[in-house]
Amino acid sequence: MSDKDSTDLVDLIQGVVVGNYEFFDLELNLIATDKSVIQTICFVRGLYDKSGRFTEAIITFQDIAHQVRSRIALEQSENRFRVIVENAAEALLILDYNTLRYIDANCSAERLFGYTKQEFLQLGVGDLSPQIQNTGDQSKPKILQFKKRVLTGDDGKYEWSIRRKDGVLVPSEIRSVKLPFAESRIIRFSIIDISDRKTNEQLLNQEKEKLEETNSKLLDLNSKLENQTSQLKEFAYISSHNLRSPAGNIKALLDFYKGDPSTENLEFLLEKLDKVSDDLLNTINDLAEVVKIKNEISAETNSIELFELFERAKDSLSQTIRGKHATIDINLNGISKIKSSKTYFDSIILNLISNSLKYSKENVPPRVEITTYELGQHFIMKIKDNGRGIDLEKYRSKVFGLRKTFHKNKDARGVGLFITKAQIESLDGTTDVDSKVDEGSTFTIKLPVEIIVK
Repeated sequence: MSDKDSTDLVDLIQGVVVGNYEFFDLELNLIATDKSVIQTICFVRGLYDKSGRFTEAIITFQDIAHQVRSRIALEQSENRFRVIVENAAEALLILDYNTLRYIDANCSAERLFGYTKQEFLQLGVGDLSPQIQNTGDQSKPKILQFKKRVLTGDDGKYEWSIRRKDGVLVPSEIRSVKLPFAESRIIRFSIIDISDRKTNEQLLNQEKEKLEETNSKLLDLNSKLENQTSQLKEFAYISSHNLRSPAGNIKALLDFYKGDPSTENLEFLLEKLDKVSDDLLNTINDLAEVVKIKNEISAETNSIELFELFERAKDSLSQTIRGKHATIDINLNGISKIKSSKTYFDSIILNLISNSLKYSKENVPPRVEITTYELGQHFIMKIKDNGRGIDLEKYRSKVFGLRKTFHKNKDARGVGLFITKAQIESLDGTTDVDSKVDEGSTFTIKLPVEIIVK
């Protein structure tokens, strides 16, 4: 053995001889005859007579080379683990759940939180978090809840707001795991600063909202363009159809006169031209009114008292109402005021009520029911009557057409509903009709709920 081991062994044996202690053990490196080193542990026990005097010693040697290698390997493994932990990018904290105190921390934890390792050892659960999280939860009860879940083997990953030593709050992601200790409940926390991620998420969400808003505007614009295209096609068809008839009549009359240019035929021509020109002028005026409505970017907005709106219509139609013994019932359902185009609404209501009176059944007093209410994102107005009704199986596609009439009234021009539909659409609304012959009609107007004044 080496001189040092020999000296240590002799000194310890002397202690046994003089009775300072009865036994000891000492790790020794023995040198074999082939010069190899044998790692051993030497056990020495002293024997004494009845008077307590040393008589002899029992000395045994145990080869511990395997144990030594295992211990060295373990120490090296622990050192490697310590180096990995100390140099890990994420902050690592070790908590003793029995005492609810931190028992270790790595360098990244010191940098993230601003505490030294010794200061961490004085901290416990809740000391590294604000009192209340961004979610509104109390931090300490929530932490204990997470820790109990970790101890039972549940997933220990969650986002959390931590508090640095200087009071700054940092959004972070925490992963926790129970470590295998026999008599202690030890939890390791891995903490990552996710401030950049949260900032990027916020920017991404903002861009997403802007994109969704832009997309919504584009969809709305596309819908309006499609609607305008459809309306232009419809208007082009209506214009050509309604102008073709009087124009054709004029050409036919002129051809007739050219065939026999007599005085009698001239008088006949002028008489017919007068009537045809009136019809042409009325058609052009009707089309001009529709063009005016469709070309207006937005109608002038006013505050409209609904009860006064209906009273004005009733006053304008008072003579017809009295003559037909009509009744008009109004149920506003608490909606007293809206904000929209007063001019358009006066025209819309007057047209629809006058139609209900004009196309009433003979010998049956007209009854008009006007109802308004709010439904979801819409303001709804219904005007129902008990008149002659319309055969929708035949005429549904023509109800709101220009110069379309469905009854034989002499004063029917087929213009009112066409203009009414154009006015409602210019207010971002829609209109529909439900009707049965001899039972009556119900016109439903649907407009954005925002027009209701609350």
